[in-house]
Amino acid sequence: MIFTALSFSQTKISYFHDLKQDLNISNIDSVNFKTYNGPINQGLNNGVFWVKIENFKKEKSSYIVHVLNYKIVNTKGFQGNKELVKLTKERYPTYKTSSSAPIYLRVEAYREALIPIEVKTYSSLVNEEKNNFLFIGFYFGFAFITIVLNILYFLNLRRRIFILYSLFLASISVTIFVSDGMLSLLGYSENFISYMVATSHFLTFGFALLFSSNYMQINNYYPKVKYIGSFIFFIISVFYIMYLITNNFIYFVILESLGFLLFVIYWFTGVLLFRKNLFIKIFVVGYFFILVFATNFYYMKLFGFSDYFVSPFILKLGGFFEMTLLSFAVIYRMKILNDENYLMRSEILNYSKEVNSLSKELKMKTDITPLVDTNLSIRESEIFDFIVVGITNKEIADKLNISVNTVKFHVKNIYEKLNIKSRKEAKNLLKA
Repeated sequence: MIFTALSFSQTKISYFHDLKQDLNISNIDSVNFKTYNGPINQGLNNGVFWVKIENFKKEKSSYIVHVLNYKIVNTKGFQGNKELVKLTKERYPTYKTSSSAPIYLRVEAYREALIPIEVKTYSSLVNEEKNNFLFIGFYFGFAFITIVLNILYFLNLRRRIFILYSLFLASISVTIFVSDGMLSLLGYSENFISYMVATSHFLTFGFALLFSSNYMQINNYYPKVKYIGSFIFFIISVFYIMYLITNNFIYFVILESLGFLLFVIYWFTGVLLFRKNLFIKIFVVGYFFILVFATNFYYMKLFGFSDYFVSPFILKLGGFFEMTLLSFAVIYRMKILNDENYLMRSEILNYSKEVNSLSKELKMKTDITPLVDTNLSIRESEIFDFIVVGITNKEIADKLNISVNTVKFHVKNIYEKLNIKSRKEAKNLLKA
């Protein structure tokens, strides 16, 4: 579903931004609430918000009111001047009521001010959560199997691309796990959740950089892109550390902005290489889904864009498609590279055979048999050629631009290696 206000049985929802943070349940009715036409999304204009839900209709089942944002944990619910008990073991802040009196929610949104409110009956929530958990389990099961298969490929083939894709996919899975509200379900605090959000995104950006560079063989085509990407990730690392230290949300926003810039750069590089081969084409298509859905689900909310948010369900469908496509692409890429390596090895072996054959022919045809059968150096071979045609030591020295003594030294070595004592014997060797 898209993040919208679900007005069950004509339920009316309105809100007020408590800028001074001086309101409480006793004086909240003194303010003018704004009509809730969709998710409250003030972007970075965050703080404390009061939400009023009224016009409950009598139903057989109790009502459930909850805030569908995994980054929001600190909320309080009131009804009839009494504080409602927040339900435990829920992925999002959830309140249950059987009364038709208005409910007031005090919501602390100190990161992006996105507050999607959902109102439904308790029975419908139970059925929906069963389906949600079934789909969540199926998604993470599929992701786990894909990661394990890539690790096995790595252990078998020793190709780094498989372990890089495993790490990339694992970081994406952790990010989705957090955004599904699982840490809230396990009872973790808002600060811990915010740190995990930043850490999972930071790791996703880093492994995306490594995987994309290796997969597309960036160094062979656009080596500067790798340097640019590495520099951007270094800046991301700085803002990640600053966010962990200060918990200042603006650092997270900068981190996200640079991270998605990194995604765009590598996707666009893939577009430039689109015609190179099939596995680049598959990468461009698969990465496109990551880029579009992740930008929509994670990034646009930071700046108050409230239209056309994809749901967690749509995000996971995109994840299924991406995993299937990129897993096939990685395996296909390795097959192509292995075929190329096999062809290259075959060509090298054939070339080696040709060289050996030519060497044998040269040995059979050469007029200077001692050069093949002895260990004469290159310089000694040159001097031997001059000796057999009757050139004197001085003439040899002039031709090779070396001293006469050096020529004599080489001649002495040649005689020893060929087991001869004179130039005449050297000429006789050619006649033998």
